[in-house]
Amino acid sequence: MAEGFAHAPDFQPLSSILYRVPAPAKQTTAIILLLTLLAGVCHELSAKPRRSVTGDHLPVTLFSGSDVLGPIFVPRKAGDDDSEVKAARELAHYLERISGHEWEVKRESRVGTEPGIYVGHTLRYWIDSGQSLASSRDGLARLPRRPDAYFLRVGQERVVISGNTGEATGRAVAHFLGDYAGVRWFIPGPLGESVPRKMRMELTSRAGWFNPAYDSRWMRVADTDWNRRNRLDNWIPSNHNLYRLVKRADYARHPAWKPQVRGERIVGHLGHSYETQPDIAGPGISEHVAREVVRAFAGSLGKPSVSIGMNDSFIFSTSEASRVDFPGDAYYRDLPNASELVFRFSNAVAEDAFTTYRLPGGARYVSQLAYLMHLAPPSFPVNPQVAVYIATDRGQWYDEARRASGIELIEDWSESGAERFGLRDYYYGQRYFIPRVFPSLIAESLRLGEACDATLFMAETDAAWGFDGPKLWLAAQLAADIDADEERLLDEFYTRFYGPAAEPMLSFFALCENQWLSQPGPATWLKYFNNPAQASIFPPAVCDELDDYLMQAEQALGEADFAEPFRERVALTRRAFIKTQLASDCYHAWLPLASNPLADEAERERFTADEQFFHQAYDKFYAYMKAQTKEPTLAERLLLAMKPGVRLEALDWRGIPLATETFSSLGRVKLPDLDPLTNETVIHWSFPSGWSIRAVRTETLAIGAHVASGDLALKVEGGRRFSFFNWFPVEPGQLLGVRVMAKGRISPGGIARVIVRWADADGKLLDDLAISVLPEGEHQSWIPLAVCPRVPEQARRAYVSLKVDKQFAGDWVAFDNLIILENPRTPREIDATKTL
Repeated sequence: MAEGFAHAPDFQPLSSILYRVPAPAKQTTAIILLLTLLAGVCHELSAKPRRSVTGDHLPVTLFSGSDVLGPIFVPRKAGDDDSEVKAARELAHYLERISGHEWEVKRESRVGTEPGIYVGHTLRYWIDSGQSLASSRDGLARLPRRPDAYFLRVGQERVVISGNTGEATGRAVAHFLGDYAGVRWFIPGPLGESVPRKMRMELTSRAGWFNPAYDSRWMRVADTDWNRRNRLDNWIPSNHNLYRLVKRADYARHPAWKPQVRGERIVGHLGHSYETQPDIAGPGISEHVAREVVRAFAGSLGKPSVSIGMNDSFIFSTSEASRVDFPGDAYYRDLPNASELVFRFSNAVAEDAFTTYRLPGGARYVSQLAYLMHLAPPSFPVNPQVAVYIATDRGQWYDEARRASGIELIEDWSESGAERFGLRDYYYGQRYFIPRVFPSLIAESLRLGEACDATLFMAETDAAWGFDGPKLWLAAQLAADIDADEERLLDEFYTRFYGPAAEPMLSFFALCENQWLSQPGPATWLKYFNNPAQASIFPPAVCDELDDYLMQAEQALGEADFAEPFRERVALTRRAFIKTQLASDCYHAWLPLASNPLADEAERERFTADEQFFHQAYDKFYAYMKAQTKEPTLAERLLLAMKPGVRLEALDWRGIPLATETFSSLGRVKLPDLDPLTNETVIHWSFPSGWSIRAVRTETLAIGAHVASGDLALKVEGGRRFSFFNWFPVEPGQLLGVRVMAKGRISPGGIARVIVRWADADGKLLDDLAISVLPEGEHQSWIPLAVCPRVPEQARRAYVSLKVDKQFAGDWVAFDNLIILENPRTPREIDATKTL
């Protein structure tokens, strides 16, 4: 079942309503209901505008002093754990905090005429909301309806609050508390709540239905209470789900469904079905997936959508059937364009599920991702019952070229034939150690999507709440009400969340956003993701300025007592920023060391002088990370593993060689072409030591020879994800020395490095790693990259790789003179051994 969606119990036929009414009142109630229907006071759930509100605008007093309008009523037969009862209790909780008085929650009477607040599908809701006979039949038939619409009515004696489903009632209560009482949930938990106290609360009478701007709205936030209170709902899922519908057991019964990779049928390098795409052009596979969809709907008759989202993999089948729609010679955003194949399959699943199997009517969909290799719309119309999420990182719209292509992509999908489509975005916070702040881009993209009739929105977040509060709260408000003014919303956030510290905190976040929007270099998918060079956006001088703003905020709060935890909220941002500052100091102290070619004695002396500053910065960052209870991100682990001192020692290493490669034979070895469909593939070279290449196919990828002073080196251009790798047996406790010479051009956001990881006796990768990185910039001289880790106790094999990721136009990297040694020693260490 889609999160936040309830079905049949929330819809009740008119006959069941009349059944509950006492006999003397049945006739009167029936007349009221029939007059309501005959008057045409009904709400078509899929209709625009977003708000359909009427009212005489007379004030209604909810409470004044100790006088209250009445208790909170819930449906007479609702269970204690029903979502509507939970919503009523939440309303009572916040009204008590606002007014200082207790609010009773009780079952409504059989006639629903007492003064008070009616929450959920009470009799009063059915009388006041104008639900049509058709919608009542939908409830009886247990067909899905839009679960996000909700009804509010404020009258002289009664307030009615109800969602179109039980879960939507919780969002309706939050809407009521926000609009009328000014309650805000800025971030999850008590620290994020802002609840005004009032002596008197007057409401303007009105009645109507409210439809959020984006019908399905969701952000991946662990605190689902925060999502509900900010009116987020996920009734059309956006996820990679195909591996759950085509399982390993299915492959065993239907080998032709396995992807054909390099001439053989395989399912994932590590045996996991989500590592590869099934052969979606294979015989009978779309019918199988359609049956799984029908089975999912049958298990929950009110379910509105089932995801058939492709697996999160670059590896597609190369079978003849696949090549019909995916010949491999068309590209989109530098990747092979598989949209024809993916959406032909999606259309076939929808046709089978909704036509061949004749699912009962109603707003049902299968959802698919427009993502990476199938990002663009296909040349043919998409089945109207295929709901599509356009999955791109719109935080990259700082780059005008990426912004223009992103706008064009949304406009193209608006004409694709999909009845429902929308935006899937990536608002990651904790995956980065810098503030990733871009509320203006969030507002622009959401407004553009709504203007193009997008009705779906989802964002992956993994929030760092010390930084991400403003952007995520803003996104939630605009997804529900696109007409809201983002500047007013952000001003409210800073004013109410930080109190007297609002002005310096606004300046803090404005500078963070400016740094993101003015970052150098072109855009790319999740730029700086897992890349310590993200610190380059926040150099020490900028961090000092941000630190000044935080100090001003702390000083503005002084020692005074406040009703709200302003001081703790500023401290939350301070704690997040400490890591940014320490990581930036560490990275920028590493940078001159890593850029030093060490080609002569003067460069070595400069390296030695610079190294003391690095150790000071590194030790502070290391101590901070050591004290944290949360596991470090990959970017943080890589920064901690980037120890440049070994580069100087590695120039004079001696020891037992496990491998040496000079690439001098490269010119005589014909490199096999990467298969245009098998986007991630392994190529075995003609080296006896068993080196291999794994690379993601791009339109600009070129692997060949770099000629320098008559010597040949391995050269990589246009690499999105490239690895030259080998495995070696190792003994625990030994040192493993790896050194390679590298040069090239690295644009901001790109990365080239040598990396060592470990596997245990069962082949499981361990967390330990060692890395040496070629810094961003132009390097015409050879730079030695080197690591010398000690083999962990559990390790039995070492994975040694030369990696290149996210190359831009004009970027290139060359590698040469690779050596791998057991227990490497410098001449000084050798001499010392001889004297013992």
